Amino acid sequence: MRYLYTALYYLLTPVVLLRWLIRSRENPAYRQRIAERFGLFDIRPTKPVIWLHAVSVGESLAAMPLIKKLQQQYPDHQMVVTTTTPTGSEQVVSKLGDSVLHVYTPIDQPGAINRFLDRINPSALLIMETELWPNLINYSAKRGVKVVLINARMSERSKNGYLKLKHLTKTMMGELSLVLAHAKADADRFLQMGLPIKSLQVTGSLKFDLELSDAVIAKAEGFREWLRTEQRPVMLVASTHEGEEEKILDAYAKIKEYHRNLLMVLAPRHPERAIRVIRQCREEGWNSELRSHETLRSDTDILVGDTLGELLSFCGAATVTVIGGSFIEHGGHNPIEPAAFGCPTLIGPSYHNFSTIVTDMKAEHAIEVIDTPALLATRMIELIDNKKGRDALGKAAQSYAEANRGALSRVVKALAKLRF
Repeated sequence: MRYLYTALYYLLTPVVLLRWLIRSRENPAYRQRIAERFGLFDIRPTKPVIWLHAVSVGESLAAMPLIKKLQQQYPDHQMVVTTTTPTGSEQVVSKLGDSVLHVYTPIDQPGAINRFLDRINPSALLIMETELWPNLINYSAKRGVKVVLINARMSERSKNGYLKLKHLTKTMMGELSLVLAHAKADADRFLQMGLPIKSLQVTGSLKFDLELSDAVIAKAEGFREWLRTEQRPVMLVASTHEGEEEKILDAYAKIKEYHRNLLMVLAPRHPERAIRVIRQCREEGWNSELRSHETLRSDTDILVGDTLGELLSFCGAATVTVIGGSFIEHGGHNPIEPAAFGCPTLIGPSYHNFSTIVTDMKAEHAIEVIDTPALLATRMIELIDNKKGRDALGKAAQSYAEANRGALSRVVKALAKLRF
């Protein structure tokens, strides 16, 4: 089955390259450093290597505290951090600098994987979330590399998809040294996919251990002053996707009928889409500005996010945060960041990527699930008018986030037993 998968992957490589080329029209970084994606680069570590892979921005941010902890715990090792997206790359470079070696992840072809492994010769591969690439896992395990899934999530939908390729999936599960699952429900699904129970632990989510550094808090305070939150409510819509902004703008129009001074901060998941998003906002008649222009007039209706690394601070400045990727069939994004700041948070009906967290938060009255954009407008109007209700929702969210910290220490303890 893996040979068939590999042959198909080789056949589809031109499609992968075309996709990068198309995306490079908005983000030129997609057509840069392409050789790295085929395992061709000049890095030659001189120390034993711990390789950590994080796909994009969210995974990279979640991995930051772990990377720093591992650097302290294993001073004689070199951390090599790979990402798939340019935005993830920018996060790694900006936050970690030359304390780690960074390259793009090799594509899942035997040649690319083996060239990469030849160059860095890792003792461990730590994969954030659930990046199950058959060749990446197979060739790493064959060389004796300890392969660990960290913060491992598995939705019911994803599990059913993997089980359609049951033989390939079961083989991958047997090649994993350890899976550190986000929650028991995720752990159960990995077992159903064939993971040996001895290779499984539930450690919780590293996303709860995010760092609200002095710099992040200071930036949030600066945003509150810049956005003039004392004079006007701010609705942050975080990490939206193609097809979702239209629904959000419909809801925003209804809210503005009641709260004409409402400012919406609209942050696309992929900042390179910001130009298209702001064009859409302006076509609908809204006074809109890009965050990077640092222009905000008293009559600005919408501020469109086109920068990296600032979303967490915007969560600390918002009156209410709406989680994107949840009003289309995408599965939602991380609600823990606004919760850490005690910001009242709403999410749409599609949240299977964070089903355990959202379900638990609902039970604690720490988040509200909104079924439609029309209901989003209604609930936003109510919350803007009801400070007591906002404060209660935000306080419950913050309490939930604080109560679930501690995954970092459990992950580090579990990794120590692997002796890499």
